[in-house]
Formats: sequence, structure tokens, C-alpha cells
Amino acid sequence: MSRANQLRSVWLAYVTLACSQFACAHHSPSEVIEALTEQMVAGQGTASLLIRRGDEYRAICDEQSAAIDYQAALELEPGSLPALYGLAHACFRLQLPDKASSACQRAIAVARNPDEAGAFHALLARIREQETDWSQALNEWQKSLESSKPEVDWYLGKARVLSKLDRDQAARDSLEIAIKRNPSVVLQRAWIRSLIHCGAASEASLVIEEGLSRARWKGSWLLLRAQLELSQDKLAAARHDAARALQEIDARLEQNPGNPWLIADRQQVLTILVD
Repeated sequence: MSRANQLRSVWLAYVTLACSQFACAHHSPSEVIEALTEQMVAGQGTASLLIRRGDEYRAICDEQSAAIDYQAALELEPGSLPALYGLAHACFRLQLPDKASSACQRAIAVARNPDEAGAFHALLARIREQETDWSQALNEWQKSLESSKPEVDWYLGKARVLSKLDRDQAARDSLEIAIKRNPSVVLQRAWIRSLIHCGAASEASLVIEEGLSRARWKGSWLLLRAQLELSQDKLAAARHDAARALQEIDARLEQNPGNPWLIADRQQVLTILVD
């Protein structure tokens, strides 16, 4: 793999991570589901209870049962945004994109403002990405960002799609705007990677060195510097920084083995070390 393609893969991997759906987990879901079912049997089958039980099913990844409950809730309250949200996500996980899209579009039609519609536009964007319809995905991500409180992964989704469209400078600019709205560390690091990808080495280096000087945990910053060095064909320096990053990451993973960001950093470090 060429250096340019390797760097593009690193960039896309990181902006994809925040949009990933991680494993479902919940405390004693069977007991909650049983209690809700008893209430329904006793004649309290309201839309609210159906939505709550659907949420419990979705928490344990029983998407089929969840979808049935959300659909039943919608028969009682056709314009319920919580039911439409649950149904859309359940169908998305069941790999039923048409039904997920339909639920999103129904929700957008009844949403009163961009804040209510934002999450549905974001899910539509993910569906369009799966279909490799990058232009429509970009349009949906942009609409999601009209919300007054957009999520970090919505910004990352827009940048990812811009990169897919070979609009790397636009992706960089969009992330620069994003960190002015939300000073998230995740967004900042994605922006730095976009600087590296766009060849803005001097600017990226200044930001990385400042981050290293301030950070308690330096692994992610060392990885960024290694990626910058890799883009400059400084392989020995890149491997040196990657090895230092790996030592810290492994130590932190012993205390927090399920941390998805540390796991992703470790995978990228190993990519540099074994190349």
C-alpha cells in the first residue's frame, strides 16, 4: 500500500470509529421486560410502555422484538418520535434499509425543528453511506448539523463523506469549523489528521507538539506525530514514536481493556510498526 493510500486509510478509520455501533449492554433487561409485559397483560398496553419495552429489547440486541413493539406503539401514536427513532435503528441493525429510511422520513415530516430531526438525518446519512450514495449522504449529514446540539460523530460523518468524494480540503475546513462549535478532543485529532492528509505538515507539527507538551497521556499525540512522520517518509522516527505510544497504550488497556479509542489507536500503531 502506498504512503498516500495508507494515510487515507488511517484518516477514514478514525472518522469512522465515532459512528460505529458498539456492542449492546444493559443491566438485568429480562427483569425489566418481564415487568413491562405484566403491566401490558394487566391492560396497560400504552404506547409509552411499548416504547420502553422496545428500548429494553434493543438494549440486548433483540432488534426483531424491539421493532414489533415500536410498530405497535406507532399504531397507537403514529407521530411518536421516540417510537420512530427506535424503529429506524432496529431496522437499520436488522439490515432493512428501506424500512429504516421510511421511519426516518416519517419522523422528519413531523419533526417541529432541526433539533428533533437531526438524529433522523444522521441515520439516513449512514444508510446512504452503506449504499455508497456519497452525495446524498453528505446532504443528510449537513442537515443533521443544522441541529443546535449536533453529536461529534455527525461532524466526523460529514468529513468522512467529503474525503470519500475526494474533497480533502473541504473535509479539513469542515472539521476546523466543527472544533469551533465543539472543542472535542476527538474532533481536534480528526482535524490534525486532516492537516496531515492535506500536506499541511508545519501546521500539524505545531499543534501536535503543543498537545504533547500539555498532555498527561501522550500515546495518542505520539501516534499523531508518527503518522505525520510517516507522511514525510521518516520511517525510523515514525516507528520510534509508535513504539513509545504502544508502551503507554498497552499499560492503559490493562486498566481499561474495552476502551474503543485505545484499541483503535493500538491498531494504527501496529500498522506503522509492522509496515
